[in-house]
Amino acid sequence: MLIVRDDAPIAGGRFLVCPDESKVMTSSAQVLDVDLHRQMTSGVDGLMRIDDPFRAGRSFVAFAPVLRGTFSLAVVIPEAEAMQSAWELVTELTVIGLIGLAGMFGGLFFVGRSIVRPIERLAGAARAVADGKLDVQVDAEAATGEVRDLTLAFSQMTQDLQKNIRELRRATAMRERVEGELDAARTIQMGLVPQKFPAFPDRPEIDLHGFVLPAREVGGDLCNYFFVDDRRLAVMVGDVAGKGVPAALFMAVTNTLLKAY
Repeated sequence: MLIVRDDAPIAGGRFLVCPDESKVMTSSAQVLDVDLHRQMTSGVDGLMRIDDPFRAGRSFVAFAPVLRGTFSLAVVIPEAEAMQSAWELVTELTVIGLIGLAGMFGGLFFVGRSIVRPIERLAGAARAVADGKLDVQVDAEAATGEVRDLTLAFSQMTQDLQKNIRELRRATAMRERVEGELDAARTIQMGLVPQKFPAFPDRPEIDLHGFVLPAREVGGDLCNYFFVDDRRLAVMVGDVAGKGVPAALFMAVTNTLLKAY
């Protein structure tokens, strides 16, 4: 579109070239836009967005003076045509962005699952251990070194627990066996001291009572009495130096020797 400036030989800013041939030399740029007409006839360049009377919709108009400012050349581009590439670029960037986001979320989901899944297995194994199932096995394969270290530490813990429980059972069985033997020794030891009172029911003039309470299951405390003859009564009270089974054995031997003597 080419128009003549106001101060040109053909004044008034009329069209010399126009898509609508009926407006050539008969109409001015005012039919497009008053402000556009003013700027084009004043010899300046610029870009405006106007309602296009030749096309339905809006258009961009780029204009600049030519031939020493005698004429003003304007290029009219429909807005839809001018923005088509931009919208296509926006659409393309949007699709790329959505694909990138989907890929990022997919990667995050994969990484998250690769971390969470071993932890879920560890949680299940911990519940099994809490229920007493110490032989549970946990796969040490994991995406991160921290989870692998945690899995290995958990496996080592279950192995140590199994070992400690086996040792505890063995120690408990040994202690029960020793306690049983000590109970038997206590019963035997208590059988060596008087247990029936009054000591001499047919001798009311004699009143005796003895009680032995070892510091441990068995000990070296000694208490006994018996008649040597019709007139003499022997009473024995002693304490062997030491504790436990050796003292009890020494007490038994002492009791036997004294009675024999």
